[in-house]
Amino acid sequence: MVPDPRYRRLLATSLGLVLALVTIGVGGFRLIEGWSWLESLWMVVVTFTTIGYDIPRPLSDGGRLFTVALIMTGLGAVTFSMTTLTQAAFDGELTRMLRERGRRKKMATLQRHYIVIGYGRLGSAVAQELREAGQELCIVERDADLADRAGREGLVVLHGDGGDDALLQQAGLARARGVAITVPEPADAIYITMSVRQANSTVAIQTRVATQADAVKALRAGATSVVSPHVIGGWKMAHGLLRPHTTSFMDLAMLASHPDVRVDEVAVAASNSWVGQPLRRLPLGGGVLVVAIRRKDGAMVAAPGADDRIEAEDVLILIGAPARLRKVEELTGMAPR
Repeated sequence: MVPDPRYRRLLATSLGLVLALVTIGVGGFRLIEGWSWLESLWMVVVTFTTIGYDIPRPLSDGGRLFTVALIMTGLGAVTFSMTTLTQAAFDGELTRMLRERGRRKKMATLQRHYIVIGYGRLGSAVAQELREAGQELCIVERDADLADRAGREGLVVLHGDGGDDALLQQAGLARARGVAITVPEPADAIYITMSVRQANSTVAIQTRVATQADAVKALRAGATSVVSPHVIGGWKMAHGLLRPHTTSFMDLAMLASHPDVRVDEVAVAASNSWVGQPLRRLPLGGGVLVVAIRRKDGAMVAAPGADDRIEAEDVLILIGAPARLRKVEELTGMAPR
């Protein structure tokens, strides 16, 4: 669960009350008795804690009356504060507040991260794969129990509606690389897509849809691409029957956590020295293949030949061992997508 605002208000009120009484007490002893700031503070601490140390100097009648009033109000304020703090600790609110504080600090450092809106079965699977790929991400979830689960799993979480502009701003949408909208309700998914696109005109958006009609609406709302779990599930089952070994291999290659083989892509910057060179000039070495090239205009070159040339802003789709893929990225200076 997310922190209860009631406890936060109570703790803030009790702390403010104690600080106010300390300030009044220090000022009162200094004004009435003419003591130094340190002596006045010492007297206030001794009075509030009732530890029984000697007072700095004998009190005047006015000082005694002021001390009586300070004891009556101060003990009440301290008792109220300790009771609130103890109750918050027993209810787990302190843990949630500390977690919330850590989340806010982490949120401020996120750059080029991914935002997953919805942490149900699909959203949690997306988040797990992104984490396996070593990516930073933020979860936006309106269900308190799901948000709490994501927080316990070590994720940066915002509790609220994914279509809320202020919440999207908190999630660092302006700095994000991409957004996955995985909420199950089509109307909500399309509305959130529109909100995200209005807030960031360039970020990549993948939206979950159920029907072709939903897909058309989501694309019109600003989605970069759409995903239908039912269609993908049906496609995978059919290919599993027709080409079981190929399907098993591709499943392994698509998993970021698999140690032996992975499908990845690198973007070629316009300033890269490899622009204009044929593929055979790339220092791929053994164990890495370029299986496709996506051109700047969106055209896809499948199974490119050795003489196909690299153009500015191409995206090379590679398959190979993860260590070799990282080496290719280092050698070419290309940016992983």
